[in-house]
Amino acid sequence: MRLETTEVTEYTAPMANREAANGDDAKRARALHEEAAELRRKADAIEKGAVRLALEVAGWLERPAAELLGMSKTGFRHLVDKHGLRGELEAAREAMGYSRGRPR
Repeated sequence: MRLETTEVTEYTAPMANREAANGDDAKRARALHEEAAELRRKADAIEKGAVRLALEVAGWLERPAAELLGMSKTGFRHLVDKHGLRGELEAAREAMGYSRGRPR
């Protein structure tokens, strides 16, 4: 059986449209992924700021800082570690003369 040129064009045109649509879907997916990543970065920055502020207000004591944010001390400690604030916390507590949560 021999295909005429018009038959081949009609057959391949839907495939070309489908490939173009898939390309658009891929672009939209990449854009959505980039937007989600940007939102995660912003949320992390806000979360880190809230943790640092709670520590400052609570005199660099973890339990009172956790209570200010309405969370458990364990959950708060996780956030301190997640955002790399452990060194800053320890340095501030040492500068204030704290030993294991109490003034020396």
